[in-house]
Amino acid sequence: EEAETSEAEAIASLFRPKAELSAELTSKVIVETGNCMPLKMIPIGTKIHSIGLHPFGRGQLARSAGASAQLLYTAPTGLAQIKLMSGEVRRIPVDACATIGQVSNPHHKHETLGSAGARRRRGWRPTVRGTAMNTHDHPHGGGRGKSKGNKHPRSPWGKLAKGGKTRLKVNPLVVRGRPRR
Repeated sequence: EEAETSEAEAIASLFRPKAELSAELTSKVIVETGNCMPLKMIPIGTKIHSIGLHPFGRGQLARSAGASAQLLYTAPTGLAQIKLMSGEVRRIPVDACATIGQVSNPHHKHETLGSAGARRRRGWRPTVRGTAMNTHDHPHGGGRGKSKGNKHPRSPWGKLAKGGKTRLKVNPLVVRGRPRR
């Protein structure tokens, strides 16, 4: 009878408002690989993944195969600092949630597909060069032989492909950007 009651309470807790639910859950969560909890409850130096950028937001950072980030600091001001695998250090609200541990399958990047057909079965379409197209398909298309026909490289929609503005917009939540080569 007690088991039925506790199960019913657990199901009922799923339908309560988020603020009430989070206060209930955070008092009972154990720091263990695979558990999801707010950054303020995770010990400093822990590897984390699937990090939300806002309180109650879905995971947006460190989600691909083998990815992880490290919690560096939780400030009383309400922002935590994490270090991503790229080397970027970023501020995130301490109420945002993250999952403890690293995403599985870290060797995924070493996989070779072996054939064009394997890529097609995964939904990848072939990459066709602009010079191999006709004039009405691409600005580089047409002409006789391998001539480009115009001076400046362009996108399929006619915009300049090289030499455009490259200055990055400043994000106030990024403490230190990823190192450049």
